[in-house]
Amino acid sequence: MLRIAIGLLTIYGLISGCKTVPYFKTSNDFYKQEITLYLVDGKQMTGITSFLLEERGGASNNIEFKRTGDTAAITIGIKDIQAFIYKGDYYVPKYVDLFYSGVYHLLFLKRLTTAGSRLQFYELHQLYKSNDTGEERYYYFISLPNHSRYETWNTYSANLVPGFESKMSAIVDDCPTLASKIKEKANGYYLPQFSFSDSKKVEVFKRIIDEYNHCK
Repeated sequence: MLRIAIGLLTIYGLISGCKTVPYFKTSNDFYKQEITLYLVDGKQMTGITSFLLEERGGASNNIEFKRTGDTAAITIGIKDIQAFIYKGDYYVPKYVDLFYSGVYHLLFLKRLTTAGSRLQFYELHQLYKSNDTGEERYYYFISLPNHSRYETWNTYSANLVPGFESKMSAIVDDCPTLASKIKEKANGYYLPQFSFSDSKKVEVFKRIIDEYNHCK
C-alpha cells in the first residue's frame, strides 16, 4: 500500500507540474504565440497572446496581450482587432456560417488575396474542436466590395451554388469578358456544386479574382 501511495503521489506531482507548451494549431486555436496586432483605431503592436476561439461555448470576447517589452498584459476586445499577422500570414475577423444553418461565428480567416483586391478570398482551417464532422477541414469564403466589415460568403452557400456560372458571372458583370468565361463554363472558370477538390476550388477563385483585378 505504501508503494502504491508513493507511486500515486509521484504521478500526481508530474501531472500537476506539467505546463501547456506554446503551440499554433489554427488561427483560432493557438497558445502563447508572438503576433503583430492591428487594431481598429489604427494602433499596431507586437507581442504574445493566445486565441482559443474554437472552443465551443468557451470563447471569450477578449484576449490578454503582452506587448514586447512590457511586464504586464493588457486586455483587448476581439472586435477591437482589425487583423493580425503570424509568420507572414494575414488573418482577419469575419462572421462565418460553416454549416449553412444561419448560425454565425466570429472567427479569424486567413486572407489569400492582396489588400487591394476587388474581391477578397479567405481560408478557414478548423480542427475537431468546432467541426461537427470531428475532422480537420478547410473552408473558403469570399467578400464583395459592398459587404460590411464582418460579412463574407461561404463558397458552398446559396449565394454561389448551385448555378455558380450565373451567380458568379453576375458578381463580375462589369468585366464582360470574364463574366462570359464564367457563364459559358470555360475551362478553369467553372465550379460544380459537388465533387470538386479544395485545391481546384482555390485555383478557380484565384484565377477569377486575379482576372477581375486586372480587368480594364
